[in-house]
Amino acid sequence: MLTGIVKVIVGGQDVTSRFSPRLETVSVSRAAREASDTIQILLADPDGTTLMPDTGAPIVVEMGHVGRGSGQVFEGFVDSVRSSGGKDKGRKLSIDGTSVDNKSKVKAPGLRSKAEATFGDVAKEWGQKAGLNVTVAGSLSGEFRDFWIMQQESFMGWGQRMARELGASFKVIGGRAFFAPLNEGISASGKQLTGIRAAWGENLIDWDIAPMLGRPQYGKVKGRFYDIEKAKWEEVEQAVKDAGIDIDFRQLIGSATKDNATQSSKSVSKDSEREKGQGSVTITGDYAAEPEASVTVSGTRAGIDGTYLLDSVTHSYSKGEGFRSSLTLRLPSEGAGKDARGSASSSSSAGSTTGTRNGIETVGGGFGGSTV
Repeated sequence: MLTGIVKVIVGGQDVTSRFSPRLETVSVSRAAREASDTIQILLADPDGTTLMPDTGAPIVVEMGHVGRGSGQVFEGFVDSVRSSGGKDKGRKLSIDGTSVDNKSKVKAPGLRSKAEATFGDVAKEWGQKAGLNVTVAGSLSGEFRDFWIMQQESFMGWGQRMARELGASFKVIGGRAFFAPLNEGISASGKQLTGIRAAWGENLIDWDIAPMLGRPQYGKVKGRFYDIEKAKWEEVEQAVKDAGIDIDFRQLIGSATKDNATQSSKSVSKDSEREKGQGSVTITGDYAAEPEASVTVSGTRAGIDGTYLLDSVTHSYSKGEGFRSSLTLRLPSEGAGKDARGSASSSSSAGSTTGTRNGIETVGGGFGGSTV
């Protein structure tokens, strides 16, 4: 049986041995569409002698297993320290952290504009003014607009708005910020992504997956903009990848220019593509799991097994359960959502039969077979 381990560094000092006797839980949450990662460390504090770290103190956490090593799952700052207790509850100390330095210029509002520029150039220039070294990955860097504006927004607020408009993830970690296009397997934190396995009988603890959802699916996304030269509204459209459905989504709010409308349509089409299936799995802790990585699920059942995109992850540690990773999944592919056991090829195989029962097709040995 694997034994989980956790390492905590606060203010540059390894406090693992000091925290370990009192450590109850550690929980780290990371999501592709959230600008900051968060952490909560819960300690027993029976005599009130646990040293409270200062807000803003740097904090780094690693998780892993004895004999398998550990890896970093969080880098950020102490955001708040809270004491709680009662006669029947005992005393506890909760240390909450975020990957964003909330005492920095990143939350300072600003009024800026830039004409005829790419997103990569604008993000890097404005990020530098907020004290951030900005990386813009993939095709996102070359997105062009006639006019970019920051209207009394903080860089955090502007970055989150741009991520929504451009179909991107936006992440701030310390003095670094990252923009990356969604659904393209590019890390939201600048790291090399590792494919994750969730295999029944190996590391998969539980699952809850709906690989195909009808409501969020569209075939095309259409956006509109006002063409000043033609003095009329024009329309652009963006096909949703692998949609297989003849229903269009029309955006109600018009865009300022054709470029803006095209970018907005791409963003909505990515959401439709991403949300066509969803679910969650819990696996034996894997510190390499991070948003936008691929997750291969196997050993559950036909139609569920396949590849998904990791949308968010919560790494948790407790003395009772050890190190676990809870993953939320999106964007099914490679067999997910397709139960092919009723096809002609599979039904002709040895020992396999198909038929109907009350109008429902069955696969397997007659009435006791599974329904499709």
